[in-house]
Amino acid sequence: MTRWEIGYKNQKFIIDENGKNKNHLEKYRNNVEELNIQIIKLIIYTFYLISILIVAFFFKKKMKIKTFILVLIIVVFSTFALVNIIQATFEINSTYKEATKYYHILAK
Repeated sequence: MTRWEIGYKNQKFIIDENGKNKNHLEKYRNNVEELNIQIIKLIIYTFYLISILIVAFFFKKKMKIKTFILVLIIVVFSTFALVNIIQATFEINSTYKEATKYYHILAK
């Protein structure tokens, strides 16, 4: 029999795994792991967007690139980053709700 320690905010519980709660425990664990991956993705794409803006700012100052070309490049790469940031945000919200649901089921 496996013992699980689950927590939410400042509350922690130790639960013994059995046939009745095994599925819920696995889904809770999977959601928490997925949440961590999605947060990392959000951080990476946010850093990517900030990097694009910083590089564009320095290119504008240092090099004589036509404004239209620079704006086009910024728009394309920024759109990619923004779409992924929005997608990661929605996935984080959904996964968080799912993990919270399983936490409350297990904490009863």
